[in-house]
Amino acid sequence: MLYCDLDGTVLLAVCPPGGLPPEGTLPLEHAADVLQGLKLREGWEIIYWTGRYGQWHDQTLDWLMQNGFPEGEIRMVDSKVKHLSIPDMAKGKQVLVTHSPSEAVILDDMEYYLAPLRQEGYVCLNPNDFKHDWFWLGAAIRESILGK
Repeated sequence: MLYCDLDGTVLLAVCPPGGLPPEGTLPLEHAADVLQGLKLREGWEIIYWTGRYGQWHDQTLDWLMQNGFPEGEIRMVDSKVKHLSIPDMAKGKQVLVTHSPSEAVILDDMEYYLAPLRQEGYVCLNPNDFKHDWFWLGAAIRESILGK
């Protein structure tokens, strides 16, 4: 199972908290291809998890499909957390992870989301560590499961 963040992970855009990126925002090069390969050729299940609010579900799904991303469940933060501090917002996003550490790899560009999950034993990858190069990131995702 791969939990894949959106903003800052598969696309680089400045988004308002909980909102959508600017219209016309494109995905990072090779992000959709790598995720398609993981899903179709290697059988990975993908859950898109995002700090966007649930009201943006349909627009988010449309963007993913228009840009060639594989189908996957979309889990979104409850809009009630929008006025919370960053640590509390991180907790709001962490509740979206429902698989055990032995079943999931977490991909997110925000270290404050990843750090608590790492402490729980999850394999967590930050695309910033790979300079958002999806070929290297795809290899790291594949290798991460080998250590489980």
